[in-house]
Amino acid sequence: MAAMLAGGEGRRLGGLPKEGILLEGEALGLRLAKALRRSFRDIIVITKNERLYEGTGALVSPDLRPGFGPLSGLHAALSQARDLHDRRATKALADREGPPDDAKPWIWLAACDMPRFDPRLVDILASELVETGPSAEGSSATRPLACVTSFGGHFEPFQALYSIELLPTLEALFAEAAEASTSQERKSRPGHGPRRPSFKDLFALVPVAYVAEERVRAISPDWELFFNINTPEDLGRLA
Repeated sequence: MAAMLAGGEGRRLGGLPKEGILLEGEALGLRLAKALRRSFRDIIVITKNERLYEGTGALVSPDLRPGFGPLSGLHAALSQARDLHDRRATKALADREGPPDDAKPWIWLAACDMPRFDPRLVDILASELVETGPSAEGSSATRPLACVTSFGGHFEPFQALYSIELLPTLEALFAEAAEASTSQERKSRPGHGPRRPSFKDLFALVPVAYVAEERVRAISPDWELFFNINTPEDLGRLA
């Protein structure tokens, strides 16, 4: 299944939420949801604007733990994916279709301001997970829980794969950040609030598979697959 984060405010684009910006007469969020729908059975959209996605068959949800930026969106997407998987497993059991599937679902994480999508990238990252696999001893401790593309010394957190098994780690990160915030309030130092956890913080805690940059440049030599829209000039590049 695929999930799209669509809560960006578009401050440098006149304040209009990015998902609603029109490109060739169609909202960016709706365009990407339709593109994802052609490759994935289930689409989850993390947004407050449920109406925009009417008729797409997408499951729409707000952040369940707001205040943690994109990690809030990832958490909501993984939570919805887990719940959907559990409901289907329960139904299969009730319908006597056999034992429920124990495989933990993964999501393809997209962002509405990164509108270029190529299913070949999904295949590349999925094959990396197969090649990486569990350790020889079968230990889950070394089984990747995320798969992202490397870019120089960095990584691309979107257009990437994430396992629902990340949920406990995300919850722990949020709890730690909340505790730090409470501690900061006690110290009463305005302007020096705790740092919001990032994908980098998450990846420091779990096994991650990194796809070599050159593998992805074979299908996106100019790195346009990871192009995101922040300014009117960026939007003009898509027209």
